[in-house]
Amino acid sequence: EFIARCFYVLPTPMARRYPLGLGVADSRMEVRHREFQITLEYDLVGFRESGIGDHAPSDAKRILFLGDSFAEGYGVESHERFSNRLIESMNTGGRGRFHGIHAGQLYADPDSYLNNLADFGIALHPDIVVMALFMGNDFMDARQYQTDSAPVV
Repeated sequence: EFIARCFYVLPTPMARRYPLGLGVADSRMEVRHREFQITLEYDLVGFRESGIGDHAPSDAKRILFLGDSFAEGYGVESHERFSNRLIESMNTGGRGRFHGIHAGQLYADPDSYLNNLADFGIALHPDIVVMALFMGNDFMDARQYQTDSAPVV
């Protein structure tokens, strides 16, 4: 145990808010639901994208996808989520080369999306940022966003 404590280092989360805890980092789960059966695989920093910080080809436009379970693709395999399909469609449509950076997280909220953008998203040098908002659960507690300050114009 002494050797394990000295040499084993837990993965460090990239995101300030780590919804599923460190236990999800570098893991693989089989999810069986009445409507679907999928495999969830997470990288060392807890995202469902292997090598989230990998560099895109130099001539590719980088698109950063932020959001909750919808952006993560809960309910579908990674290659079937909307962000992967969009990138695939854009690359086969002759519109140029695009590279997706998929940073969706289960149980995240709009505050988390903005924090992730500020904490590590900008450092990934995206050309485009897509924040996937779900009008249901993302704004269930919209009152918490109301302030007495003047509106931003």
